[in-house]
Amino acid sequence: MKKDNIKTLAAIAVMALSATQVVAQTEAPSAQQHRGLTPLRLADDSKSDNIKTVRTLKARTARASEAPSLFYGRTFYGSLINSTDWATASIAAVPYGIYSFEVGDNINPQAVITDLCYNFTSGAYTGDKFVGIYPMEVMGGINGARYITIDPNNKKELKNVMYDTSKGGYSLLPSVMAYNNIDNTIYSLQYNDALSGLNWCRYNMDYDWMDKIAAFRGKYNVLTLGNTPDGEMYFINSYGDLYHINRKTSRPTLIAWTGITPMGYSQSMMYDNRTGLFLWAAISSDGCGLYSVNPKTAETELVAKFQKQEQFTSIYSLEESAKDDAPAKAKDLQIAFAKNGGSDATISFSIPTTTYAGAALGTTTLNVWLDGSSLKSVEAKAGEKVSIPVSLSEGNHYVAVNMKNDEGWSPLASIKQYAGYDTPVAPTDVTFSNADGKSNVAWTAPTEGVNKGYIDQANLKYTVVRMPDSVTVASDISSTSFSETTPAAMHSYSYRVYAKNNGKRSAYGESAKLTCGDAFTTPYKQGFGSQQDFDDYFTVVDNNGDGTKWKYQEYGNIVRFDLPWDATAPCDDWLITPAISLKAGKTYRATINLKTLSKGYPEYFELLVGTDPKDVSTFSKFNTADGVEIYETYTDYSATFNTQKEGKYYIALRYMGDKTKNSSMLLVKSFGIDEVANSASPAASTDLKVVAGTDDKMEATVSFTTPTADLNGSAISTLSKVNVYRNKEAEPVHVFEAPAVGSQLSWTDTKVKQIGMNSYSIKAVNVNGEGAAAIDSVFVGCYEAPYKEAFNTRADAAHYTIEMQGVDDANKDSYTWKYDENNQRMNIYAFNAQTDNTLSTWLITPLIKLDANSVYTLSYKKNFSRTINYTLQKYTIDGNVYMGNATNADALTTLVGELKPNVGYNMEDGSNTVVTKDADKYCFGFNIVSTGQYDNIMADLDDVSLTYQKSAFSPYEITNLKAVADAKGALKATLSFNAPANDYQGTQLSDNLTVNIYRGNGSLPVCTKTDVIPGTALTWTDTEAQHGVNSYTIIAENKYGRSEIASTSLFVGVDRPSQVDALVIRGNADNQQAVITWEAPKVGHNGGVVVKENLTYRVLQYNAEDRTLKIVADDLKDLSYTVDRSDLKQQEVLYYGVVAKNSEGIGDTIVSNCTIGKLYAQPFRESFADRKLATTPWTISSQNTTVLSWGTDCPTGEEGAYNKATPQDGDDGCAYFYNGSYYDTYAGAGFISPKVAVKGKNSNLSFWAYGYPTKYADKHPYLIVYVRADDGEYAEVARYDLSTTEEEEGWKQYNVDLAAYKSNNFLSFAFYAFTNGHLEAVYLDNIVLDGTAATGINNVGTDATGKNVKNVEWFSLDGRRISNPQNGVFMKKTTYTDGTQSTTKVVK
Repeated sequence: MKKDNIKTLAAIAVMALSATQVVAQTEAPSAQQHRGLTPLRLADDSKSDNIKTVRTLKARTARASEAPSLFYGRTFYGSLINSTDWATASIAAVPYGIYSFEVGDNINPQAVITDLCYNFTSGAYTGDKFVGIYPMEVMGGINGARYITIDPNNKKELKNVMYDTSKGGYSLLPSVMAYNNIDNTIYSLQYNDALSGLNWCRYNMDYDWMDKIAAFRGKYNVLTLGNTPDGEMYFINSYGDLYHINRKTSRPTLIAWTGITPMGYSQSMMYDNRTGLFLWAAISSDGCGLYSVNPKTAETELVAKFQKQEQFTSIYSLEESAKDDAPAKAKDLQIAFAKNGGSDATISFSIPTTTYAGAALGTTTLNVWLDGSSLKSVEAKAGEKVSIPVSLSEGNHYVAVNMKNDEGWSPLASIKQYAGYDTPVAPTDVTFSNADGKSNVAWTAPTEGVNKGYIDQANLKYTVVRMPDSVTVASDISSTSFSETTPAAMHSYSYRVYAKNNGKRSAYGESAKLTCGDAFTTPYKQGFGSQQDFDDYFTVVDNNGDGTKWKYQEYGNIVRFDLPWDATAPCDDWLITPAISLKAGKTYRATINLKTLSKGYPEYFELLVGTDPKDVSTFSKFNTADGVEIYETYTDYSATFNTQKEGKYYIALRYMGDKTKNSSMLLVKSFGIDEVANSASPAASTDLKVVAGTDDKMEATVSFTTPTADLNGSAISTLSKVNVYRNKEAEPVHVFEAPAVGSQLSWTDTKVKQIGMNSYSIKAVNVNGEGAAAIDSVFVGCYEAPYKEAFNTRADAAHYTIEMQGVDDANKDSYTWKYDENNQRMNIYAFNAQTDNTLSTWLITPLIKLDANSVYTLSYKKNFSRTINYTLQKYTIDGNVYMGNATNADALTTLVGELKPNVGYNMEDGSNTVVTKDADKYCFGFNIVSTGQYDNIMADLDDVSLTYQKSAFSPYEITNLKAVADAKGALKATLSFNAPANDYQGTQLSDNLTVNIYRGNGSLPVCTKTDVIPGTALTWTDTEAQHGVNSYTIIAENKYGRSEIASTSLFVGVDRPSQVDALVIRGNADNQQAVITWEAPKVGHNGGVVVKENLTYRVLQYNAEDRTLKIVADDLKDLSYTVDRSDLKQQEVLYYGVVAKNSEGIGDTIVSNCTIGKLYAQPFRESFADRKLATTPWTISSQNTTVLSWGTDCPTGEEGAYNKATPQDGDDGCAYFYNGSYYDTYAGAGFISPKVAVKGKNSNLSFWAYGYPTKYADKHPYLIVYVRADDGEYAEVARYDLSTTEEEEGWKQYNVDLAAYKSNNFLSFAFYAFTNGHLEAVYLDNIVLDGTAATGINNVGTDATGKNVKNVEWFSLDGRRISNPQNGVFMKKTTYTDGTQSTTKVVK
């Protein structure tokens, strides 16, 4: 649609904006909560550390210091565990991790590497690796920890070590961690398990554990830890005191109070060599921010605020910086050994000649540390070359070197070096080839050690091990190649090569696998890994010569045979294995994993054994498959055969599909051969039956008839014994000694170990050995909680009952629950094609024993989606979970809960609470029901589990939970709620309760209320709430167990503003000024407190085309502002926004629009001549301008015009509304005029609209006229039904009296048109707003007859037709719908 000079309104209502771009603002959910420190359980809550604390109170006013500015623009890194940016993230998708951030007024952390498990309590960066510790918590209790090592520079996770509570409880967790770059050690203060104090520890990087150094004597929590360039370590405690801590003894020494009152949340700090200060990522009573801390005095300054409540539990820098006048870094640091692999060495380096900034360097103090111990601390001269002889023990060593002058410390130079012979890295480029009966292996020698230490390449030795038989084929060889005679047994071989350096053996390098040898041995199993495998090992014979053969398919790695569609005779096509070595006098089992096409497509084939794949006459048949249908999944098809001689044999699958018998295709995944027994050993027993014990007893009775023949079919006279095996146990569970042949035997197994399917294998034994097995299975016992079904196999899925109701017979095999082999889960698709039909699907668990008066959690993973039924325009698919005592739908009468539809498109966790009264066996049915025609039921289900939670006599739920922040902005929050009144069975509780309140992620309650009467209303005020979002969890308990968890969150303290209220923009009397008014926001952006008296405002102009904002006025206190736009030459739609500000930041910008500019005088005319606008701006109001819009390019009478309309006045233009909805959809859009002056005028609005017969009897085309006076509200002034008869179709003039608006300064009018779809349109032409009656030639286009006009033509006075008359005198010929005509003279 052509829209020249027509503006589409960016918004009809007020739009919400961010400070920089247009965004849709919604109420934000609460952010993730800051992680709290685990409180220590101290007998005395005072500071009982026997150290006198002297706090030097400091003024918090700004001081003249350059320190904060020295941090600006620099980038730091850290482990981030909280940000308000994560407010909308689900609990399973919070992006914890390592982030970078540039210090400035608006810190915006950027992710480096993230993971849900990177919610670190603390961590430390070692220069190339980050080590963090993540607590695993359940229901407020510690359940273990993960010690995770990351390479953030390469964005890799290197190690993830998990410890459960068998290794410790709270002692697994650090309060703080820090890396000391002087001794290359991570130090930590770890909680003890009793939470009565902390332990000073060092992290062992070799086995990922915190080794205790000493018990820490401070009786307080520690928030941060860091070290200065001399290796001395410092911390800040929970009172805001800065301490020095002795690395060896952990003895603390107070420096001073920082002047900051920290909150009890995990924090961090690092030493910044550029400023000589600690940088503290703090959470204090003033919110979240970065502070500089002087390590000598504890003097503290605010560097920058974290605007999004960011919580960093470690911070670090990648810079090698120093103060400008401090020494530069030492050069050429190295450790040189007197001899290779020796221990005597020399540490050497050069003193720099300049300062860090490049000026000449004077005298400095040199410091050299070896493994954390001071090796040298002397005065040094600029440019001096230093050499220090040392004798080192075997192993890794660390040397650190720095210099110091009066201005500060140099950057640190450090080196790690291994002394002695190192363990070599694994050999690389291990290759394996086979030719002329030889296996040839070669490799590349290692060139370095695992610790980058010395290896004696000239004397490296190698060990070679052949796999998979794990045979050492060479030891201590010097060559980097090896050959051996290829083993006779065909296998997929590889070779592992180990290097040895002076007795230290490397890990192995391994070659690729290569299949070689004379013949495979049993057990043999081979699939089709590639086209090459198929071509190299298998033989295909087209025995009937029809050109159709077995072929390889890459998808699924299978081989298939497709019966030609025009086949007239049975197939004769052979698929033959490679050679397999078999022994004489043995019975073997051939197993082929295969699948047929589908139900109703039987297949026919034979299995044969032979000695020459090129001559099928050497093959003998041992099995015939006649009409086999195996279509649900790939399944093993087995048959046995005997061998008389030792030698190489081949197994053939001879496909004999017959089109006349509806054969189609056969798919093969693998072949296998395994030895069953000696052929002269007994055949399988017969009549085997296994019966489970009654009343769910863990018993099974096995009965069978002993064999009378051997595997060759020859009669046998005696048996030495019969072994009974259970499941896959190696030893028999029962032995029948010397039974008679052909006798009936029975035995009851009273010691069945597992609930579920149990398999029994019966093998008779004679002098020739154990014979073939007879196998049967039975379900024994009844499942009990804890129960879990992961659907790992199709056999697991068979334990579930499926019922379908409302499915027609033709689709009963398709529309049902099925086992999904690829994803190992249950799946259903069903289509409800019938009218007035209820389609009900059931998937029912087996029976499970549950205790009386108990609460269980039924958990599962599901992907259950549904859409609105198009016809009924509502959801007609529902999912629920039911409970009963029998595995059929009729018995499942107790509703457990809803099977909730998915939020996303992947598998999601689902759960329901199960409450029992009686001890019994129960099953659970997942029921999905459709009641609407054309519904699609689609669902997946997996990992169904049932877990005991508590007694049903436990308190049920806390009610009426409310959280209210202090109204004046104080850091307080008051919780109110009712304690549980009933237990899980709905019975009123009689015993008093204990109620615990937890803050954030804390593992211990911050408030405990005892002897609470059930149902009592309780309140508690948190006087230590943090500035920002606070979350709380409340749990009640009695002697039976805990209640359901109740949780809430809220913003506490003064908040940055939300958007202003009641934003209005109006034009003044002459419409050349935009008058903007608003009201102060009532709450903050996060729902916190806003003090109206402390607000100022910013007014901005918004550019809708490039979506940018420009400040018009700032720091306003009033609630209005006027913008003078007398500069405008014509009316324009202008957008202005307003944003509130306070000390916490800038609020949310909100924008509205208004048409501003010189008013049009009366008479106002618009006829859309030449398809253009003579007046501007006309604006479109539409929910979707792509579908519902106005234009001026139609109708013109040409092909494609809707209805029969052409411009009413013949000037080649009119306006029209088009509803582009393809389906019938009654909808409309508005067409809004510019502003016209009406003061003192008895105005009349006239226009022409085209009427026509509608195609929709009950949804006529409508035109509604609105007027908006002085930028007030729109008022409806007229509405017209534009439907007519065919005889009346045509243009008709309408008049609307607007004299009532003569006291207003101006107005605009809007035409809202509505149609039912793309087959109709609404047309407008000749719009006039004038202050006099609509008569005479001054009102062009007026027709006094009142008839419907069909067409208008214009002529000059000499009779020439004019398409678009301009100024002058013309003849106007009007043709009416009744066939009459009139001609008038018109002056234009």
